[in-house]
Amino acid sequence: KRAIVLAVHHPPASADAKHSGSTGMEADIDKCCKAAGLWPDVVLSGHAHLYQRFTRTITGQKEIPYVVCGAGGFSATAPKQAFKHFPFTIGDFRLERAPIVKFGYLTVETDTKTLSVAFTVADGTSVRVEDSVTVDLAKDKVVSDGRAAGGVSSSKKSSKAKSKKKKTKKK
Repeated sequence: KRAIVLAVHHPPASADAKHSGSTGMEADIDKCCKAAGLWPDVVLSGHAHLYQRFTRTITGQKEIPYVVCGAGGFSATAPKQAFKHFPFTIGDFRLERAPIVKFGYLTVETDTKTLSVAFTVADGTSVRVEDSVTVDLAKDKVVSDGRAAGGVSSSKKSSKAKSKKKKTKKK
């Protein structure tokens, strides 16, 4: 089995306050996939100037991450107020985590069993993965995602752990 990555400019769904999702793009993707009898394992897009991750379930079973990453370094924009609370559903798209309004980049890795996408932030003080998602290619299911870590970077986690240890020592 091979991984199928579909990349488009305009996101089919978006929580961005300035760049909404494109229902036309969603319809075009659906029409092409139905005609080919083949669905992508992940859909990547940009245009909106922040990071967002949705899951879309097709035919009641195939889970497809739709990742929006237009956070390459220009004019980061906040999400619409309604989307600050998640999970949130827009049509068949489920916003899986709070959008990230930081500059960063995506890495995509695949092998014969999985496809993984990670959003990395480099803010001048550290470079860290802020969110990730992995798809089991045989099962067509999302098997791990950034929610397992609560969307908190490892540097923030270790800071929280250190402060807990400090509090414990004071008692």
